[in-house]
Amino acid sequence: MRRAFCAAFLAAVLSASPALAAQRSPVDAHAAANLKVFDTVWRRVDRDYYDRRFHGIDWKAVRAEYRPKAEAAADEPALYAVIGDMLGRLKDRHAFASSPDFLKRRAASSAGASAAAQTGPRSGRRPAELRDGAWVVGFDAFDKGSADWLAQQISRVPADAPLVVDLRGNHGGYISELRRSLACLAPEGWVVVRTTSRRGFVESERVGACETPRPGPMAVLVGLRTNSSAELFAAAIQESRRGAIVGVRTGGAVLASREYLLPDGGELSVSIGDARTGAGVRLEGQGVRPDVEAVTTGGDRQAGRDPALARAVEVAAGRVSPGPASP
Repeated sequence: MRRAFCAAFLAAVLSASPALAAQRSPVDAHAAANLKVFDTVWRRVDRDYYDRRFHGIDWKAVRAEYRPKAEAAADEPALYAVIGDMLGRLKDRHAFASSPDFLKRRAASSAGASAAAQTGPRSGRRPAELRDGAWVVGFDAFDKGSADWLAQQISRVPADAPLVVDLRGNHGGYISELRRSLACLAPEGWVVVRTTSRRGFVESERVGACETPRPGPMAVLVGLRTNSSAELFAAAIQESRRGAIVGVRTGGAVLASREYLLPDGGELSVSIGDARTGAGVRLEGQGVRPDVEAVTTGGDRQAGRDPALARAVEVAAGRVSPGPASP
């Protein structure tokens, strides 16, 4: 009798389970999905972030603070806002999460830009042109193909002619493209960057060989929005004494980072290595200090003037001598 009762009770529970699950699934499933994304972000940072001390913050306490907010987030924008706030505690511009919707919109935009590039110059790349005695070339990212594009542009410039590389607005990109971009401009074998992981592993990236090095005078134009790999480009030119840096101090966002796919299709960027220049300088939070200060204001741009570019041309052409960098 007792055995029959237990069997009947168990059958009743099992038959009721789907109904109970169905009753709580809409809210619980949403919350569970939120937590799956949130926990993936938190654990990845906890495991891979380059600074074991998380810049002095209690990372476990941060999890306890933000996890309930993530669980209660009503939709994707709200969830990623919570995750963004949490990652913001690190005060690290390389630590951020991109939502699936953002990635879709970015992909659509990139596809549109690629289609436009079939009939015209790629956005963000400014072909080499002669200005007041110096050749000027600029680009906004070390994205795929940028090194080949830069090499093609520089091949148009006479070897001994003054050259200005305009990196204002260049947000950085692939280290591989950076290394290849510096070939023929910086000394072969020069250390572009040394990265150190949280486990103490050190990796060096060096300038590769070049069949036809370019010996002509050179200046690199930088600004507040010159970041990451673009800052390392400027530092390599400056430290190797290959050319002068003109403009204002760069953004100071130089860490080795990696992207990870999240469970909902989003993406997480995490700083996995501290970075220093070939001379051992840490640029994170400091930036590259110019040899010659020059500013182009909003008013200048509205009036069609670019004093910073004009000064860079003068420096490259030898009409202005670089003095000591300002403190």
